[in-house]
Amino acid sequence: MQPLLSIIVIGLNHKVAPLEVREKVVGSAPFKRAEQAFYPSLISEFVGLSTCNRTELYVVTAAPDEVTRGLGQLFGYDYAYVLADEEATNHLYSVVSGLDSMILGEYDIVAQVKQAYFAAAQAKTVGPVLHQLFQRAIRASKVVRSSTNIGTGITSLARAAVDQAKVKVENLKDQPVLILGAGSMAEKVGKYLAKEGVRDITFANRTYSRAEKLASEYKANAIPLDELEAGLLASTVVICATAAPDQVITHKMLQDTMTVRPLHSLHIIDLAVPRDVEPSAASIAGVHLDNVDTLQNHLDDNKQERIKAVAMAQSLIELESQKFWEWNESRNARTQIKIVV
Repeated sequence: MQPLLSIIVIGLNHKVAPLEVREKVVGSAPFKRAEQAFYPSLISEFVGLSTCNRTELYVVTAAPDEVTRGLGQLFGYDYAYVLADEEATNHLYSVVSGLDSMILGEYDIVAQVKQAYFAAAQAKTVGPVLHQLFQRAIRASKVVRSSTNIGTGITSLARAAVDQAKVKVENLKDQPVLILGAGSMAEKVGKYLAKEGVRDITFANRTYSRAEKLASEYKANAIPLDELEAGLLASTVVICATAAPDQVITHKMLQDTMTVRPLHSLHIIDLAVPRDVEPSAASIAGVHLDNVDTLQNHLDDNKQERIKAVAMAQSLIELESQKFWEWNESRNARTQIKIVV
């Protein structure tokens, strides 16, 4: 008889691990280590999901105990959570529906889950089980969002950052804003700033052509990264959103900047994980530094509506998750019949 397969998720997120822990395991490194150690000998399928708030590995295995012990060592038992089978699938459905996000109802996570699935499919680590699971979870998120108020109000980290800047800075539309990065998050920040009527936006990026492209789209300016210090001097607000593995703005850079800049206060919102800004820079006089964790304290008038929607959303998730397990049971039955015959 063919052994039954288990679905396991192991990971870290903003609920269980502080930012200084999460930023050490962000990206593809833990997934590559898991692949080298367990695939395909103990793991038959896997998808890695890494965002600013979570790093998770979804696996299919016939040896759940052995795989769980091994993955726990990779992620660190002090913070990692391990969920199996129904709990694992319910968790994925909750993640993609925005129920497990720092910003309740966050919509960006849908695209991030899709990207993780497509990357695994391209790498050919997705088989029939995770293909069904992720496709069904993404469809379930549409049901949740169309049937509840979970998406009411601020459900984007980029939008939350811009709203935080509006709270911290008077007349934001008249202030110079520097966006560090030129990826999808930086683009969304630029879009929300433009909607707020901010007239002086500058994109700074290591690949200058990408900064130029976004600048042309939003009628903004672009500077290469080697002009970053000049950009800091000229800005009132800096929103950081690179995918750099190391800090881009150092304590010394900001200290030098604050010594000579004509404007006293500099408001920095660091959306990157790992962080773009050296954390100790928060101690510099005149520097006001927020990161993805402090953003959750941002006031949101619509949050109560989303909280009310949670119970209904969870019921829909349990129902949709159960449909997956019904499919999985029928698949197992067909497989066992083929083996016997």
